[in-house]
Amino acid sequence: MKNKEYLNIYWAPLSDQENNDWSLMYSEPVTLFSYMSKNKIESKADKFFSCPAVKGLTQNTYIFTNTIESEYLYDFSDGKKIITPVSSKYLAYRNQRDASIKNGPIIMFNMSYVFFSDEPLLATFSSPYFSNCEYMKSGSFIPGEFDIGRWFRPYNCEMQLWSNSGSIKFNHDEPLLYVKFNTDKKIKMNRFDLNDKLKKIFTTNISTQQWYDTKKSLSTYYYLFNRAKMRDVILTEIKKNLVLEQL
Repeated sequence: MKNKEYLNIYWAPLSDQENNDWSLMYSEPVTLFSYMSKNKIESKADKFFSCPAVKGLTQNTYIFTNTIESEYLYDFSDGKKIITPVSSKYLAYRNQRDASIKNGPIIMFNMSYVFFSDEPLLATFSSPYFSNCEYMKSGSFIPGEFDIGRWFRPYNCEMQLWSNSGSIKFNHDEPLLYVKFNTDKKIKMNRFDLNDKLKKIFTTNISTQQWYDTKKSLSTYYYLFNRAKMRDVILTEIKKNLVLEQL
């Protein structure tokens, strides 16, 4: 397959516990189309999988599944901020910012992802809306969208909860996150390791939003990113740290 026939997308796991390598927590992504196909009912009358609207969406939407079964109790009523793991295995977590809506608190789990692409590409992040996931009874990951070819920053698994007290349960091997890459091109996923230089770049990018104005549009930051020729710098570092390429 020649390079011009597909779009390279690079991704890396990210944990803020720097003394350990938590790469084993992260599953390799699969397309939503292939994930759905595992439960396909063979029927000549079935038009679901051949529908262009469905196929076009699901072939460029990737699923990242959960690898650690865990459960938590939380209580943010009456000014409390209590989160208690009740399973033997669990992810680290924190409540680093106040709630934005009345439903319940925001909890950030220690599981983040970094994406980049060969060219400008809008990526949409969301909870798995077409999957029956246990954790979504309690809340949803905060959705987001930005150009992963013109900005370099992590997507953090921050969860908006639906009530001020209750429980959260993540089942093993259930879909955790959807990422939709808004392109008609074929995609090649490439996993890489985040080295110190790349971590410093995205940390600086996040800080840049504070230096200028958090109310500025993303296009302003894309302009700054492009002006500094950061895509070439990042791609050079990523390609030196590739660990897995999609066949």
